[in-house]
Amino acid sequence: MKIVIASQRPAKIKAIVRGFTDVLQMGFVYESIASASGVSSQPKSDEETLQGALNRIKNAKRSSPDGDFYAAIEEGVEVKPYGMMNFAWVAVESKSGRTGQAKTAAFVVPDKMRQIVESGREMGEAADIVFGLENSKDDMGSSGCLTNGLIYRAEYLRPAVIFALVPLFHPELYH
Repeated sequence: MKIVIASQRPAKIKAIVRGFTDVLQMGFVYESIASASGVSSQPKSDEETLQGALNRIKNAKRSSPDGDFYAAIEEGVEVKPYGMMNFAWVAVESKSGRTGQAKTAAFVVPDKMRQIVESGREMGEAADIVFGLENSKDDMGSSGCLTNGLIYRAEYLRPAVIFALVPLFHPELYH
């Protein structure tokens, strides 16, 4: 069984591999490919973020048509009355065309990071600037920075990967 991961970011790959391992309870091979989101580098709405994940799946299928499953993660922010929220959407698709999507938990972005994101930078850059790190999005991510290492990026994303797989393994529950 082959899983095509529409990302080359280590934390996203780790989240997808761990999520699929938890659900499938068997071995598989995976291919990690660069796949364009077709949205802005820092999506700024729920809709744009989900669209980015769906676009990554579509592009991954074109690049690697021999997958049994395709998986993509797109992280975004959205300004609400109570603050800027950070979250991610996970999209999965089987070779038969069955799909699933799930959203991560969300958290309010601290003011210092929000200002950096609003100036045109990505959340990962904002975390690096505020916490004095370099390329933290490939490891602990903003979730790890903000939780003092309690919830690294891959573990933040993994539950949404599992929930995105539910419609694929329980199709009788979805019409």
